[in-house]
Amino acid sequence: METVISIVLGILGAYFAAGILFALYFLLIGAKKIDPQLGGSKKSVRILLFPGVMATWPFFFVKLFRPKAQ
Repeated sequence: METVISIVLGILGAYFAAGILFALYFLLIGAKKIDPQLGGSKKSVRILLFPGVMATWPFFFVKLFRPKAQ
């Protein structure tokens, strides 16, 4: 049982580590591609968005890197 718990915690740790890295990239650089108005926003807005982007990073990843339909 301890092995299962350590595996689950390792997967969760990797998920949130990837989420932190992606949230930093997204809020500093990538969000302007999706929403140009976020480029002129205050740092406090980005700080408030950080936990949500960190937790749901796969959705933002797909939206950010999906090819544009023409």
